[in-house]
Amino acid sequence: MQRSYRKVLKYFKSPIIIGLFFCSYASPSIQLIEDHASQITELSNNQQWHTLLGFHDNKLDYAEEEFYISPEKHFDPRAELIATLSAYISNSPQESSDSIACRFPGRMTFLIEELTFLPAFNFLNCKEFSLWSENLSIESISLLYVSGYLQNPASFFGHTLLKFNSTNNTSNLLDRSLNYGAITNNDAALPYIFRGLSGRYDARLTTDKFYRHSAIYSEFQMRDIWEYELNLNKFQINLILGHTFEILGKQAQYFFLNDNCAYRMNLILSLVVPQMPIPEYLPWKSPIDLLMGLNSQAGLIEKIQYHPSLEIDLRDSIRALSPEDESTFTTHATKILSSQQIDRASNSLKVALLNFNNYKKIEAYQAQNDAGAKAADRNRSVILLSIAKSPSFKKASYPLKVIGPEQGALPTTMMFKFKNFSQNNGNLRGLHSLRLRGANFDFLDRQGSRSGNSEFTFLSPQISFKKSHMFLDDFILFKVNTLNDLSIKIPGSFNFAWGLEVGRINLADSCYPCNVAKFSAQIGKSYRINDLSSAYSFIGAAAHESFKGSGNLSLYSKAGLLTRPKAHISILLEYETKQFEVNNSFDERIISIMGRYHLSNRMSIGAGYKKRDNSHFTEISINKSF
Repeated sequence: MQRSYRKVLKYFKSPIIIGLFFCSYASPSIQLIEDHASQITELSNNQQWHTLLGFHDNKLDYAEEEFYISPEKHFDPRAELIATLSAYISNSPQESSDSIACRFPGRMTFLIEELTFLPAFNFLNCKEFSLWSENLSIESISLLYVSGYLQNPASFFGHTLLKFNSTNNTSNLLDRSLNYGAITNNDAALPYIFRGLSGRYDARLTTDKFYRHSAIYSEFQMRDIWEYELNLNKFQINLILGHTFEILGKQAQYFFLNDNCAYRMNLILSLVVPQMPIPEYLPWKSPIDLLMGLNSQAGLIEKIQYHPSLEIDLRDSIRALSPEDESTFTTHATKILSSQQIDRASNSLKVALLNFNNYKKIEAYQAQNDAGAKAADRNRSVILLSIAKSPSFKKASYPLKVIGPEQGALPTTMMFKFKNFSQNNGNLRGLHSLRLRGANFDFLDRQGSRSGNSEFTFLSPQISFKKSHMFLDDFILFKVNTLNDLSIKIPGSFNFAWGLEVGRINLADSCYPCNVAKFSAQIGKSYRINDLSSAYSFIGAAAHESFKGSGNLSLYSKAGLLTRPKAHISILLEYETKQFEVNNSFDERIISIMGRYHLSNRMSIGAGYKKRDNSHFTEISINKSF
């Protein structure tokens, strides 16, 4: 009978016909559904209902058959709604763990709220869900934003998780966190990028205590975590709890650009926030897009908490040392410590030494240096024992001058450029260009929470116009540079600056425009002059297509100064030399200066000047971020 009435519902959409059909049956559940047929039909088209079902763009996110109740061969949100209601109404008095409400607490939380004729349900009777929700003791939900990790292409864009804050826990480290990621089997960087872009990975939601995610991101990967507690009411919290319980462990297809952690958290949060955080028109979905979308909704973010990485903790504890303690730290940090030395040390020195040995232990593990890990562990034990013997010991807190990612530049930028060339041959005088940078940032942007000065560009084309002609100026497939220039140096550590670039990029200014397929890599060092300025130098090599006999290999070196004299002003001064191994007619020596004035995190203007031998290049740009 159940299958029969669903077929009628499928082919007869009129509430009158549905009513006449259902009136012939005496079932209370069927009668109740028939009485509210029009309301049910309207609700079946609700976007929230579709999200709860994993139904987007006329396709299903989850392959598991047990996630859906309706026997319809072709999925229908309306048929699924009726099947859910029928199952709930027929066994609602039986508040057991195998009931439809216990299997789908998210669906039923939503439906009970929307359909007032439905009987209430006590979800505390659901053993598994009650355990997951910590007896519904969750008082708030936070979005976690993890800063980008330039050592792994999987994490260049950053990462997002959800954290459920419970009143039962004495520490936020014990709170439950929700993660979404691809099942990669530890693939290398290049296979990961290819498979991630082409949807060759499965992915799923997983859950763990926050201290485990904190250990992975803050300690092992040295990444900052920003926690944004959301202003949600009890119904909204319970709806997210119920929905995440339903989809936990369900497999979905992973796409690096548009079906990733940001996309999944965006869908979950869209159940309760006024507007979809990430605009649907964006072809990519990035963590910073999600954060900016939430931050733009007034009153949604209630509180912000910063969880610094182990590296930041270490650098700030070193910065807080007195000159005498700093000298002692520098002398003894890399040595085996005695209990007598530690007992005589100040509290701040103990903290710095403890952080240092935590750092060296992780560093040793990553380098598979067993001896180094054991030495760090031994020192940690000595320090912790000394701290335990000091009942009055209190770990100091240090003021951190950190700009949150929500205060940085918006991730997607459109650059309108007005260029002028002055060259011996007189070519290309006066150009207009348009560059798109999606979910990217460069040295001249507001840095936000990024650790050290860095830039990351992915899929960034530049189109130029001259009179009636249009041409591809360049296309950056991938570009990453980091100065690694944090002001406090860690004893025994070598923080090299480095960079990579791949794309169709102009070979040299001397042959402009001459974009060729090109790969370049560079390594160098940087020096933090003060909180405002950094100097750097690089050496690098580029492999590229040959252009008019240029050959396939060139070497280059560069030195530069990056400064931010004011919070809204960025300036980059650089000197670069290029040497082509086959045809030295392409060799270059270039002096350039670029500047940007930030009107807001949505708008900036830029100007630049470049000199090469007897040629000159000037540029003015208007940059709109969104």
